[in-house]
Amino acid sequence: MPEIFCQTRICKAFTKRNSILAGKDTVPPNPMWRDAGCGYFRGSVWDYPDDDNVRSNLDSIFMNKDSSFNYIFNVEPFTPGKSRYTYWGLDAIGYNQDARAVLTFTDKAGNDTTIDIRYYSFNLTIKEIKYDFGLLKYNSIPVKHTFLLKNESKGRAYIYRIGFKYENQHFTIDSSTIKSLPFFLNSGDSFKFDALFNPEMIGKFSDSIGVGDTSWFFYHTEIKAKVDEPKINVTDINFDTIPVNNDYSSKDFIILNKGGYDLKISGYSGPLNSFFSTNLSKWSTEKPLIITPNNFVKYTIFFKPEQEGLFQDSIIFFNDTGTPDIVCLIKGVTKTPLNVYLLKQETFLKIITNQVNINLQFSFALTEPGYVDVHIIDLKGNIVRDFESFYYSGGEQKSIINTNTLFSGVYFLELQCNNVILRNKFTIIK
Repeated sequence: MPEIFCQTRICKAFTKRNSILAGKDTVPPNPMWRDAGCGYFRGSVWDYPDDDNVRSNLDSIFMNKDSSFNYIFNVEPFTPGKSRYTYWGLDAIGYNQDARAVLTFTDKAGNDTTIDIRYYSFNLTIKEIKYDFGLLKYNSIPVKHTFLLKNESKGRAYIYRIGFKYENQHFTIDSSTIKSLPFFLNSGDSFKFDALFNPEMIGKFSDSIGVGDTSWFFYHTEIKAKVDEPKINVTDINFDTIPVNNDYSSKDFIILNKGGYDLKISGYSGPLNSFFSTNLSKWSTEKPLIITPNNFVKYTIFFKPEQEGLFQDSIIFFNDTGTPDIVCLIKGVTKTPLNVYLLKQETFLKIITNQVNINLQFSFALTEPGYVDVHIIDLKGNIVRDFESFYYSGGEQKSIINTNTLFSGVYFLELQCNNVILRNKFTIIK
């Protein structure tokens, strides 16, 4: 009972040869065939011996209908008693069904050969019909899932390739788990492999995992994933004019996640002016504030000035978006005619060129003269450059400072004079 193995299917052929003593021809016909894949076979049959004076030649070729199923049998025309050979073929009725063909070849001397060809269709399954990698953060590390492939067919399967239908949805097969390809998977055996998804693009992604060999390929499991990112937005606060040493004034501000993935805030810096305070909690990388998509949290800023003037401050939030946002607090306080005059003076800090290479140019104006302290602060609230104080006499002034020693990134320029704090953001690009 020889077994015939091919790249697409496993088939079994049983050969039976009978010969009777009728004249001098005692050699039965000899059929030969090849597996063309997916249940198709192509063959020929030759009668023997080679001696034309002894050989009786072919007589009949037929398929036993009682023992055969799911096969169509074709034979090229031949002349009984005169033709030594002919060609034949078997076509399975549906490659995904088992099939059997019992074929008999006879010659004129009464010798016959019977073959039994059996086609076993593949029944490969993957444990999950559908699998969702879930919502993933944009540009986070790739994730993986282990799938179990099982051969539930009667014969062993030839596994040549494991792959995807589209192959452009950022799913890949972990090559380290399929180093043995190609291979035979025996009936009832299982094989594990890992599929990876790389969240390198925002959007929704879907594909199908397929398994097959060189002539057939079936898709078994639908997979999908979604990728998004958090987006931070913080409202600003503008206090109205209040009397000096008045009770605390308070206003609420909102931290909003406008993105499609959880926003994590690990800390904050500010406010620096003691006249401002907040009810913000303490957060850390290990215990961050988490704001789900399209949701917000509300906090309060308290303001109690102890002297007249115009005050500015800010809060920098450290978050996993890579982009800081600022809550700006602005306050003016006065009752006397002089202070009324001072409040009408424009107080500002402007960055002339926001994107800086070497020299940072800026202009500013303050409500009253005094010594001005100039600092450059990074996103973590650390002072990275500290400049010598200078006396400000009044009016708008322009200045240039050198940033050549700083790395590329986002920074804040801060000016402090008396009780006024001015801060503005700029970017160094080298």
